[in-house]
Amino acid sequence: MKQTLLLLFSCLLLNAQIKFDSPTLEFDTKPGQKKVDAKYNFKNVGDYTVTIKKIKPTCGCTTAKLDKKTYKPGESGTIAATINVPDRGGRLAKSIRITTDDKDKKKIKLTLVLHIPKYVDVSPKYISWEHKGAKVSKTISIKVLHKTAIHIKKVHSSNPNWIVKLETVTKGKEYKITITPPTTEKSVRTSLSIESDFPTVKPLVFSASARVKPKPYVPKKKNWFQNLF
Repeated sequence: MKQTLLLLFSCLLLNAQIKFDSPTLEFDTKPGQKKVDAKYNFKNVGDYTVTIKKIKPTCGCTTAKLDKKTYKPGESGTIAATINVPDRGGRLAKSIRITTDDKDKKKIKLTLVLHIPKYVDVSPKYISWEHKGAKVSKTISIKVLHKTAIHIKKVHSSNPNWIVKLETVTKGKEYKITITPPTTEKSVRTSLSIESDFPTVKPLVFSASARVKPKPYVPKKKNWFQNLF
């Protein structure tokens, strides 16, 4: 009986585990910041060697790398991650999935959270026209949410055939973009880069897009012979 209990206790002690100091990291971004670098520190607190077999971010905007794969008991390591900061404000959370050969805990999830200030509201960020619809102008509204005045200096269209006009509603606070497609007879699109003067170094650039939808798909009618099958 004692031998059985001793063997069971020994098995419990062989509980290898890669333990992270902080599996969730949070950051507040600054104006114009394009990326955030994060470091997840961990240690093998178990009694046998563990190998990290795979690191997989759940989004293409995030990358992660490891110094080496195998860690002996008591050995520490770091996973370095980088995430691109989008131009939209709010809370952004992305995950990194870790696969190990640890028999007790093969899967580990890391989380990277960004708190991005929302400086400007661009609405709508996407507008569209129907195929062969009326070639009318549509409007995108830009409202400054930050306490500091932000001036929209220029709007660049990736497709020069679109007619794009920037107007000031209230200087430093509100603007509007009027956009007209070159045609609605075929599918065309454009991306808009909305350039501001804030901050002074590396001013923010906001985005929007517009598109004329493609011709709707209409299935061909079957003849009497095809209908037999």
